[in-house]
Amino acid sequence: MSIEVTFSYGIVIRQSALAALGITRARVLEVFETDRPMAEDSELLSFGPSFSGEACNEFVRRLESLGLVYVDDFFDLTLSHPNWLSFSAGFDGSPKG
Repeated sequence: MSIEVTFSYGIVIRQSALAALGITRARVLEVFETDRPMAEDSELLSFGPSFSGEACNEFVRRLESLGLVYVDDFFDLTLSHPNWLSFSAGFDGSPKG
C-alpha cells in the first residue's frame, strides 16, 4: 500500500511511532493545524504541502517536542519538481537499526 506525498515541504510520519509514544491522531492534527492529513494508510501519515521551509521547520520542531525522532519516526520532503509529477510512499517494514 502507498500514500500520496508532496516534496513541497511535506512531512511523513510512521503511525507505529505515534502509537509507541501514545500520541493520538488528534494531537498530530493539532500540531499541523489541520482537520485531516494529506493522505494516510495503516502505517503512514502524510502532511503538506507547507507554505515555506520555515513552516516545515516549525512542524519538525513541534513533532520533536512530542518525542518523535527525526528520520526514525518522521521526515520532511523537499525536492524541486514539475507540478505534473506526483509521488507516493510506502512502508516496507520496521526501521532498521
